[in-house]
Amino acid sequence: MEIIYKNTNRMNHLIDEIMTFNEIEMKQLKITVKQGDILSYIYMIYRSRLDFS
Repeated sequence: MEIIYKNTNRMNHLIDEIMTFNEIEMKQLKITVKQGDILSYIYMIYRSRLDFS
């Protein structure tokens, strides 16, 4: 059951990313640039990827 749960979460994440890219391509999602702490952002991404492994 754990494998199914992890794979379902991975698939859901991939679908969300595809939908986001589609919105960008369709120009329905505006990208804004702002200043921030890049190291904290990278660490947050790293931590979120640990959940998928």
